[in-house]
Amino acid sequence: MREKIFMSVCFFLIPFCFSVGAADLKLTTPDGRSVLLKENGTWEFVNSTQQNATTGSYQRMDLDDLKIDIGSLMGKKIQVKAIGQLFGEMFFIKKDMMDMSPITVDIKNLPREQKKYVIQNCGTGAEITVYGTVSKVMFQNGLIAEKIEW
Repeated sequence: MREKIFMSVCFFLIPFCFSVGAADLKLTTPDGRSVLLKENGTWEFVNSTQQNATTGSYQRMDLDDLKIDIGSLMGKKIQVKAIGQLFGEMFFIKKDMMDMSPITVDIKNLPREQKKYVIQNCGTGAEITVYGTVSKVMFQNGLIAEKIEW
């Protein structure tokens, strides 16, 4: 029964994936399992314990603490909640819209759907959570984003 439901979900969603730009999509089956539909037409179950471990490996930080300690955090994986704002091809996170010392975030490695969200929603600022690695971005300390949530 579960396989029939899963196959019917895949039957309808795989063509849809190709029609929206052939990006990887993560979906949940009716029984609660996560499935990754890949852009090449294949799929695989996502191990929820592996997924939680990945998210759990990020150090949660307040944006002000990140700004203060960013020099000593090079190479560390962090999670930070902030306002994300896109200016042309540059993406910044900041405490609020009046914050004049944002942190630069490199979003080139984000999945297509997350980049699309940034383009569509972060032009005037939107609350997001960034998961990334502290690194040099545009010759200054910043983040290389691996995932964003909204």
